[in-house]
Amino acid sequence: MSFPLYDVLIKDVSDNELTREEKTKLMSIIPTLDQKGQDNMYTLIRVHGLKTKAGGNIFEIPYDGQNVDKMTTGKNTRDIKFNIDKLPPTVAQLIYKFAMIHIDTMSNDERILRLD
Repeated sequence: MSFPLYDVLIKDVSDNELTREEKTKLMSIIPTLDQKGQDNMYTLIRVHGLKTKAGGNIFEIPYDGQNVDKMTTGKNTRDIKFNIDKLPPTVAQLIYKFAMIHIDTMSNDERILRLD
């Protein structure tokens, strides 16, 4: 299984625990991610689980992730939540790195749209 975003980001990811400040920052950024960012974040977690065999089979949510119901624009939808403290340090570092890059990309895209 290949996911180029994963392949690029995992290369220099630390296996150290996130600091309290990094966890706080990540937890504040995740709700602001656009749908593409949320999808990519889940895919990164999923791919890592499959590559390290932590995710079991393709139909299982890795790292004790949970399906949750949420109401979005009048519709019930399913979402997946993870407890950051249950993620392996490498996965937490991976999604932290991704979130920092993606939030910066979203800001740049927003600036460009304002110029139009």
